[in-house]
Amino acid sequence: MYRTGKLTTIVSCLERYRLDITAVQEIRWDGSGSIKSQGNTILNSGGEKHERGVGFIIKDKVLPNVVKFEPISDRICYMEFKCKWFNIVIVNCYAPTEDKSEEVKNAFYDELDRVCDELPSGKPTIFIGDFNAKVGREKVYRPTIGMNSLHSESNENGNKLISFAAARNMVISSTMFPLKNIHKQTWISPCGRIRNQIDHIVVDRRIRSRSMRGCSAISDHFLVKAKELLNGNQAKEYQGKLNKYFSSAEHEANIEELWGRIEKAVKRTSEEVLGYAPQRRNKHWFNEMCRKTMEERDKARLKVLQDPKEENKRELAMKQREVKKTIRMNKRAWEKERVQLIESSRKNNARIFFGKANEVKHGFKLWEHEEIPRSWRTSVLCPILKKGDPMNCKNYRGISLLNTSYMILSNILITRIKPYLREIIGDYQGGFITGKLTQDQIHVIKQMNEKSHEFDKDIHLIFIDFKAAYDMDFEVVTGLRQGDALSPALFNLALESVVRDTLVTASGIKIGIDKQLILAAYADDLMLMAENEENLKETTRNLLENGKRIGLIINEDKTKYMVVTRNNHRGRHLDIGEYKFEKVDDFKYLGVDINKDANSHEEIKIRLAAANRCYFGLVPLFNSKILSWKTKITLYKVLVRPIALYACGTWATTKSDELKLATLERKILRIIYGPKTNNEGEYKIRTNQEIQDLYGELNINGILKSSRLSWAGHVWRSEGPIGQVTKWKPNSKRPRGRPRQRWKDRVVKDLRELGIEDGEELARDRDRWRQVVVAAMGLNGL
Repeated sequence: MYRTGKLTTIVSCLERYRLDITAVQEIRWDGSGSIKSQGNTILNSGGEKHERGVGFIIKDKVLPNVVKFEPISDRICYMEFKCKWFNIVIVNCYAPTEDKSEEVKNAFYDELDRVCDELPSGKPTIFIGDFNAKVGREKVYRPTIGMNSLHSESNENGNKLISFAAARNMVISSTMFPLKNIHKQTWISPCGRIRNQIDHIVVDRRIRSRSMRGCSAISDHFLVKAKELLNGNQAKEYQGKLNKYFSSAEHEANIEELWGRIEKAVKRTSEEVLGYAPQRRNKHWFNEMCRKTMEERDKARLKVLQDPKEENKRELAMKQREVKKTIRMNKRAWEKERVQLIESSRKNNARIFFGKANEVKHGFKLWEHEEIPRSWRTSVLCPILKKGDPMNCKNYRGISLLNTSYMILSNILITRIKPYLREIIGDYQGGFITGKLTQDQIHVIKQMNEKSHEFDKDIHLIFIDFKAAYDMDFEVVTGLRQGDALSPALFNLALESVVRDTLVTASGIKIGIDKQLILAAYADDLMLMAENEENLKETTRNLLENGKRIGLIINEDKTKYMVVTRNNHRGRHLDIGEYKFEKVDDFKYLGVDINKDANSHEEIKIRLAAANRCYFGLVPLFNSKILSWKTKITLYKVLVRPIALYACGTWATTKSDELKLATLERKILRIIYGPKTNNEGEYKIRTNQEIQDLYGELNINGILKSSRLSWAGHVWRSEGPIGQVTKWKPNSKRPRGRPRQRWKDRVVKDLRELGIEDGEELARDRDRWRQVVVAAMGLNGL
């Protein structure tokens, strides 16, 4: 817009599209201010030179609705716009290009974060502009980006934009909706061959946006147009129903009857569409007496405000004491009444508890007669929504609310049973077994997939999900209660009988001369594996048949099939008898992403996205002026960091992965510590080194490396499946080309940084290995 005639060209184009508010980038005007042109007002935010610059072009007819315009820098500005029911904030952004340095990009998003924190809370916010970000269609980011982007993979700027949107609980609306590719393109190269979608709109509610190709003469960018409908669906529904009820009243001759019908139509439509506003409920003990004394107290307070003499102050203090006394008396009376009601109720759990406590005194009869009281067998099934549609019963988990005395008995029994469970149940089971961790099963599957990929050896997997009893419409006569301390142990024992019958003829993955890996399980989360499809079918068929004997029914919809391979595997389903199991490229097993490419990079992306969501929920606490830095750091270490580093001991990270983790941590620490001020009182963003000096503790990569070495010691000492699969070397040749970095390579590299060559031998000595783990905490790596 710095060139002569450019402004006139742009305004003419905007007239054609009837745009009232337009955010523009690369204005290249110096300074900040406003000018008038052809019935429009241009608000600009620029720097000292004729470079970059952002601003808004606003129709004069809507200019009175502009409440505020705030120029921040030559890359960011925002305005607050008055609507009928509320105000909205529009932030105009011009991000650095992909080839800029990491410091420049981070500085832009740090400044954008600071602006977001200073924006008025509770108002809808729209971020719009040239983000120079290619947003992909990655599955892990789908809640934020949708699946309709022009590009399949995100570039570095795209990842930063996605992280920003996810951390603020927003969506990138420009990639949310299905459009033709020509309406997704927002930039065209000078040669006309390369077309990208790099201009985006980020919102906290869905807005449909598309590019307007007819305006491409303005620059190498297309115009991006968005429409926002505020409560449009409800208004449309209200109008439609109102018209329907009005149509029956049009032919009424009598004015009284006509008005009666109109009044009834408005009330009925309002009830059906809008409903009733929720009424604020008072405490049960808050009665008319409490209300009256509080009104008298308020009158006394007004007297003090009008005439603050001592007499009025004494009256106010007396009324205040009366309010406290009245509330305390009413509350105690209400509580006493409730206690009497509880004691008199024959159906109350408290009476049952103390009644059954009497029976426990004579508890030997339970052993003698091998029978428990009938009330102990009764439980209240509480359905708890797991995820998904609340109207679908399959999305609920039934938790049994049990008799307290029975819970005491079940805990005594499980304590006595536990020593025998480890001897009976096989090594495949990791759930509710002493000494077994979730990470054991994760390590087994990851190592097996990693080695199969390294040696170009296909592995066929099936992740089995069993139906719960409350999923089926018939009287439940078998099964276990979730919430019962005995249930996990009893299920493991029942499953052990099924597995023993299945393993007789099963063929899995050979990891030694006389050893093979057929399945891994964590409670009822089973995973079967085989070297080919036929063996997997046979093993699965036998497991299903044996499982039916004890009432285990497979959930066909949630059971998935996967092939870990370097090649393209044909087929979309696995057919076993009457069942057809869907073939997938990735599956979340025990909270970890297992994919056909056998790499950890997608899992790290998922961890970062989850940590960003958690961070967004804690932003009000991180910004709080009441909480100390120490408390905020504790919140980060206890709530956010464990999410980011879940199962990190199994990761084979690269430098890029570690940089992303460090960026996440520094972003959170910057929010916690805030900006600094110079001698002139201006706010400055803290540098990475200043952030680390303030933090003064082990950074996230140090935690990652120490966790990985701690886990490596556990693996090398183990004689079970995790140790066997780690030492396993497939009987095959590696394909040509540079091999991918393995988990073992990453561990060896960490050890060499500490000057240790033979870590496997050193891990046998637990005390010395603990010293190695502590030393690894200093390997920040960045």
